[in-house]
Amino acid sequence: SGAVFDRVLGSNVTVSVEELCSIAPEIRGKFREAVTQKRVATTMIEVELETVEEIHSPAYIEELEAVPILSSRVPSQAPHSNVAEDYYDIYLQSLAPGETPERLTVAKETRSLRSIFMNIDTMEQVECIVDSGSQIVAMSEEVCHELKIKYDPSVILNMQSANGCLDPSLGLARNVPCTISDLTLYLQIHVIRNPAYDILLGRPFDVLTSSNVKTYPDGNTVVTITDPNSGDVLAIPTFARGEHRRPTEATNFRMKRA
Repeated sequence: SGAVFDRVLGSNVTVSVEELCSIAPEIRGKFREAVTQKRVATTMIEVELETVEEIHSPAYIEELEAVPILSSRVPSQAPHSNVAEDYYDIYLQSLAPGETPERLTVAKETRSLRSIFMNIDTMEQVECIVDSGSQIVAMSEEVCHELKIKYDPSVILNMQSANGCLDPSLGLARNVPCTISDLTLYLQIHVIRNPAYDILLGRPFDVLTSSNVKTYPDGNTVVTITDPNSGDVLAIPTFARGEHRRPTEATNFRMKRA
């Protein structure tokens, strides 16, 4: 009988987890600790930020010199292609020792856009960018609402931006009186949401006024326009976009009556 009892003590006994937890408090506590969610304490960290105010004038930004920046390590030149060197550098290298090179005047990388002031709907003087490359005369939604100019929302254009996206215009303001000095023009102005200008004078303005643009080497530009109704001719000195110089009586010069 003693041998049988020893064999019973040495044999393996299968016990379920539930039975084990019911008879072993320490194991039951380990299970509870493993499955219970824990709350992690957080610590507040104060960070001081330094605010730097930067003011950029559009007139100055557009006059900045271009700076070459390496944006890719991939060669831009296609295999087996030839790239012409700077022609003026080639000319300088061809000069004999001591020979004085001829002076060559070249264009700048950028030039600021030119603007004029116009009194819109007899309400307020607004800066207008002169841009013969635009097919329309346009006004920002903000200026339109500020001057309370009515427009037809059924006339909508799909405006394509430089990145190829299409943005619909808000409508067309018809026969808006725009006055320069004592000369009044009546323009059809498209209302645009969030453009980079207040008013843009495009090709319709040039055609209506038979405009003549005279640009000088220093960048100054004078726009000469003709009133299609009275025949009066007006020369308007422009200013760099963003300078916001208010016009005076001496700014515009009446030249003649046709």
